[in-house]
Amino acid sequence: MLDHAHAGPLGLASASAMADYIVLDMIAEAASGSKSPKEAAERAQKRAERYYKV
Repeated sequence: MLDHAHAGPLGLASASAMADYIVLDMIAEAASGSKSPKEAAERAQKRAERYYKV
């Protein structure tokens, strides 16, 4: 898997988030109008928190 605009190595959390299409889904939801940009970002954040223990 290739790094996406990050100089460091991919970790388990970032690879899992990419495999779950979190950012792609967020953009698609906002662009299609199914969710507002704010709602899409909030949903993406909740999804990412599964991988990044905050």
